[in-house]
Amino acid sequence: MGSSCKAGEEMTIRNPKAFINGIWDWAVLDGCFGTTRISPTDVDGLVERNGCFLFLEAKPNGGKLPQGQGITLLQLSRQPRTVGLVFYGDPQVQTISRITRFYNGTVLEQTNPSLEMLRKLVAKWYAWANKQPKVD
Repeated sequence: MGSSCKAGEEMTIRNPKAFINGIWDWAVLDGCFGTTRISPTDVDGLVERNGCFLFLEAKPNGGKLPQGQGITLLQLSRQPRTVGLVFYGDPQVQTISRITRFYNGTVLEQTNPSLEMLRKLVAKWYAWANKQPKVD
């Protein structure tokens, strides 16, 4: 992959204090979704290229994908040109123990998960998205 996909170049949270201060308590929306237990979810990373979307969700080793978040990623993956990757690992030592791919309404556990596999999947998505015609 060469220099087009470099690991660890820059921390993406440029201002951690502003990031923390910008976190909302979604309790402000309590009751807005009827009598359901629906609450907003987050996506850790989102990339768009030529109308193609890559959703990224990072979980710690042993972490679980909440049911609602899993449903959301699965439904998003049914949208044209949309892929989701959930990966589990330890960001401090940059190891990956599990990768789950959401694509075309299917869920696929990647074999031999690793940081390099994650990087290859992201680079592969980018190469594909980069070739797609732009959406106006």
